[in-house]
Amino acid sequence: WINYAVGGAASGHASYAGSTFVVDGGGADLWGVSDRFQFAHQSWTGDGDLIASVASLTRPSGATSAMAGLMFRESLASGSRHVAIVISTDGKLKFRRRAQTGGTTASDGPVTGTTYVPKWLKLSRRGNVFAASVSADGRAWTPVHIPQTIVLPQSLHVGVLALRNG
Repeated sequence: WINYAVGGAASGHASYAGSTFVVDGGGADLWGVSDRFQFAHQSWTGDGDLIASVASLTRPSGATSAMAGLMFRESLASGSRHVAIVISTDGKLKFRRRAQTGGTTASDGPVTGTTYVPKWLKLSRRGNVFAASVSADGRAWTPVHIPQTIVLPQSLHVGVLALRNG
């Protein structure tokens, strides 16, 4: 696993021990045409599921919110195509994706905060079809939104992300 500050996200770090990640995310958001967040990632080729339990999520003092999630990303450039599932300290759960390099990020999920940690998150790839799901127990999954077709290369960066807004 490699830690990287996408978009020059400041003051972040990541660590991994056993089966636990701790990602402290600097940055601003995973939104618009350019991203800033902390990303603990590795290379991935082909189809599969990325699954993680988000056991805790803390909003740092002075921040408006914080987010954690999972991502498939074309490159480490800030405007890269990507697909992600994120959960925030204000209870929002979103399926986010950027279909074109430098394009606008689409985001679907509850408008108001209704989902809080701890939760299990799953991001799935089958060809160019991506799906995001959430679970309370890691066994029974609920889709966050309908699966989306996003053309991404077979080899990607996949991993755990974190950021704080404000």
